[in-house]
Amino acid sequence: MLLIILMGFTVADFAGNGLMNKQISKSESSTVDQEKQVFNNDYYEDSKAENKESIELIYELSVDDKIYYFESEDEIEQVLTKVVELSTENTKDIEVTIDGENVNIDFEAIPTLSAEIVERNFVMAGPNPTYTRNNEIVNDVSYEPSEVLAKLDFNEKVIVESVVKDSQNISNVTNVVEELLRLNSEPAEYTIESGDSASLIAEKNEMSLLELYELNPWLEKREKTLQIGEKLVVEKLIPELSIVNCYKATEINSIPPEVVYQEDNTIYSGLTVIAEEGEEGKELLKMDVDIVNDEIVNESIMESLVVTEPVSQLVLIGTAPVPEDGPAGFFVTPLNYYRLTSSYGPRWGKTHRGLDMAVSSGTTVKASDGGQVIFAGWDNAYGYRVDIDHGNGITTRYAHNSKLLVEYGEVVGQGETIAKSGNTGNSTGPHLHFEVIVDGNAVNPYDYIG
Repeated sequence: MLLIILMGFTVADFAGNGLMNKQISKSESSTVDQEKQVFNNDYYEDSKAENKESIELIYELSVDDKIYYFESEDEIEQVLTKVVELSTENTKDIEVTIDGENVNIDFEAIPTLSAEIVERNFVMAGPNPTYTRNNEIVNDVSYEPSEVLAKLDFNEKVIVESVVKDSQNISNVTNVVEELLRLNSEPAEYTIESGDSASLIAEKNEMSLLELYELNPWLEKREKTLQIGEKLVVEKLIPELSIVNCYKATEINSIPPEVVYQEDNTIYSGLTVIAEEGEEGKELLKMDVDIVNDEIVNESIMESLVVTEPVSQLVLIGTAPVPEDGPAGFFVTPLNYYRLTSSYGPRWGKTHRGLDMAVSSGTTVKASDGGQVIFAGWDNAYGYRVDIDHGNGITTRYAHNSKLLVEYGEVVGQGETIAKSGNTGNSTGPHLHFEVIVDGNAVNPYDYIG
C-alpha cells in the first residue's frame, strides 16, 4: 500500500510538472533559443575564420588586355611608378598609389613643355567650337607664354584588384616594367607640311624610304607633286603603356582685323584698293592640352581675354566703268578657262618667258588690258602673234594663234577679242602662250593676272 502511494506521488508529481507530455515553460524555451543562437554564431565565426585562413589572396594588374599577378599591391605600385619615371621628363618624386579602384600618379616637380613640342604641336588652326571670346579688354597685361604640367595619367585602361590565388604565375617587377615600356610599331597618320619630301618624312618618323613606299604604294609616282595637307600612313613606335601629359597652357593669339568694304567711283570696276591696312589685335588664351607620345590628343580653349582690340581694314571697291579703249591700269586673264601646261621660269635648260595655257584651237583670246596693238602678224617661233602696249613700259604678248582679229596700230579695250587660239609656230599642241614684258624683260604673268 505504501509503495502504491509513493508511486502515485511520483506519477502525480511528474504529471503536475508536465514532464509526462515533454512540455517546458515559455521562459525556459526562450532561454534555450538564445543559447542555441549564441552557439550557432560562434560556430559560424569560427568557421569563417578558418576558411579565411585557408584562402590566399594575390593582386591582379590589367593593362588593356594584358594581365599580370603580384604578391602585393606594393609591387604593382613599384611597376607603375617605374613606368611613369622612364616615360616622362623633368619630373621627380613620382609616386603611383592604389586607392581602391583608383590609380593615382603624384609628382612634385612641374616641368615646362619643351620648345620643340610647342613648335611642332601648338598650332591654332582655328577657334575651339566650345569657346567664346571674352571681349573685355585686359589692360597692363604682363605676360609670358607658359606650359605647366598639371597632371599625369595612364592612356590605357589600368585596373588593380585582389583575386584568390590559384595556379597563376607570379610576375617579376623588372620584367613587367620592361614589357610595358616595349615599343611596338603601329600605323599612324602624317600630314604633309611645307618643305616635306618622301625621304624627309621617312627620316622624321624613323623609317626607311622603302618602308614608307610600302605603306603608301601611290607615293613613289606622285612624290614630286605632293601637296601641303595631304595625308600619309607612317609607322610610329608606341609603348604598351603610354602616359598622358595634361598641361595648363597660356598663349597670345592674333585677332584678325575686320574687313570693311566701301564703294569708290574713282576706281575702275573690278579693282579693289586697300585704303587702310588695319591692325591685328591680341588675345590671351588659356588652354588645356593633353599630349601622348609627343602628339596632341586633346586641345581645348578654356578662356579667352582680349589684350588689344584689332583695327579694321578698309577696302575700296571700284565702281567706275572700264574704258572701252585704252588701258584700265590692271590686268585680267586672257582666257576664261584653260589648263596650265608650262609655268614661267626654267625649262629645258633655259627660261620659259611666259605661261602655256592649253585650250582647244579656236578659243577666244582677249586683251589682258586695253592698249595699242604694236605687232599683229606671223613670227616663225611664235606663229601668229599679237603684242599690245599698255603704257608705263608694259607689253603683253599672245602667241601660237590660229587667227588674228586686230591690226597693227589699233587701240583695244580690256577684254576685247583679239585672236583665236591655235597651234602655230613652234608648238607642241593647241594652246596660248601668254607673256607680260616690263621694260623689255619678261616677268611672271601671275604677278599681274593673279
